[in-house]
Amino acid sequence: MSHPKIVVLTNIPTYHQVDLFDELADSNAYDIEVFYLRSMTPGRHWTKLPEPAHPHRMLPVAFEKSVYYLNPTLVTDFIRARPDVLIVGQYAGWSYQVAMYLATLAKIPWVFWCEPMGVKHFEVTQLTPELFRNKMRKAAYWPAQKFAAQHWGIGVKAQHQFEEMTGLPAHNFPYYSKLSRFSRGELPYMPNGKVRFLFAGRYSYRKGFDVLLDAFSQLDERGVDPATWSLTLCGKGEMGERIANYPDIITNITDLGFQELERMPGIMKSHDVFIAPSRYDGWGMVVPEALAAGMPVITTHAMGSAEDIGKSFDWLHLNDPGNSEQLTESLQQFLSKDTHLKDLGVKACEAAQQYDVAAARPRFEALISDLLSPGVPQ
Repeated sequence: MSHPKIVVLTNIPTYHQVDLFDELADSNAYDIEVFYLRSMTPGRHWTKLPEPAHPHRMLPVAFEKSVYYLNPTLVTDFIRARPDVLIVGQYAGWSYQVAMYLATLAKIPWVFWCEPMGVKHFEVTQLTPELFRNKMRKAAYWPAQKFAAQHWGIGVKAQHQFEEMTGLPAHNFPYYSKLSRFSRGELPYMPNGKVRFLFAGRYSYRKGFDVLLDAFSQLDERGVDPATWSLTLCGKGEMGERIANYPDIITNITDLGFQELERMPGIMKSHDVFIAPSRYDGWGMVVPEALAAGMPVITTHAMGSAEDIGKSFDWLHLNDPGNSEQLTESLQQFLSKDTHLKDLGVKACEAAQQYDVAAARPRFEALISDLLSPGVPQ
């Protein structure tokens, strides 16, 4: 008996997508092929992405830098692939819309797999008014709401959103990554006696970069010895110039600028506490990766992956978005002499393993089996 053929439609070959599909492609339960619609999305600073080892196609694209880009060969590529299952990893784009209706007309069961819908803070200028965007979003989601055989939320928030919108059960299938490359091994904490904090992301309002700088400035106002900490920044963005407005802490800051993906595991391993003060993040693979590097994490309730892990722990602080005072208090807790970073790092690393690609395959196989053979015990 031949294996079912699964086609995944997704945007770009980000590192965690490639990790996931490389892992899933080793399964003997199905054959998988991934259609990538673009080589890069607007607003990204990456100059290169990993080369997938799994079966895939980089579809030709027209108007690639526009939100209205087109993949002119999508229909013929879809027909040639002859999938038994289609997984649609987005809804905003002509190709996703075509694929939804094409699979429906061909009576091929398909899955809608997506982060929570409705981005609150854009880093690329939006020319469409909010009211019109809401109408477009509802229209774009309608075929998934009406015809998708299953909804898979990327995180619990998305899962619950889909359940509310459809009135039907949805599943949680988040992002996964090959977390072994982040393992710090025997690398020490605080080798120079300082707690080494790390921020990695765009220097933007959405990522809470202003909150980050305000919180560290408050450390100085509260009399915290500047010799006890350092802050490393990895990224760039429209708020980068604000660093110069904080002369009281600027000598404690090392701005590495934007770093390509392959450098991030090494950078993470050489720091002690990770900070992600986002006002919005759809899910955020960076949190499990930081935890896998043995770093306790300070983030917010707007970070989907952190919310999935659960309530605040001593190694995972969940603060209110935009609240610099709460962030300062978290910083002070990690600067306390009573905090044992190595012990917290062990707990952090253990918590991260649920998002390693090794955990993804059995979950994926169970979901596909349920889709193709509903009601059969797994």
